[in-house]
Amino acid sequence: MFTYFFLKGLQGAADFNGDKQVTVGEMQRYLTDPNNGIPYWSNRKFQRPQTPVVTGDKNRVLVRY
Repeated sequence: MFTYFFLKGLQGAADFNGDKQVTVGEMQRYLTDPNNGIPYWSNRKFQRPQTPVVTGDKNRVLVRY
């Protein structure tokens, strides 16, 4: 599940400010979103709460597109 959401985020779903790049901070926000991220879907599909942990410089750019 983490890989699915991570790759989807790299494709642009995690680009919250629309600047055509995804930072570590944006990825963290996307992955840990309680309404549509991993915590929500893992609980809905598998009845197991999961909360991903992202560490590092929040301003570092992961991908530009």
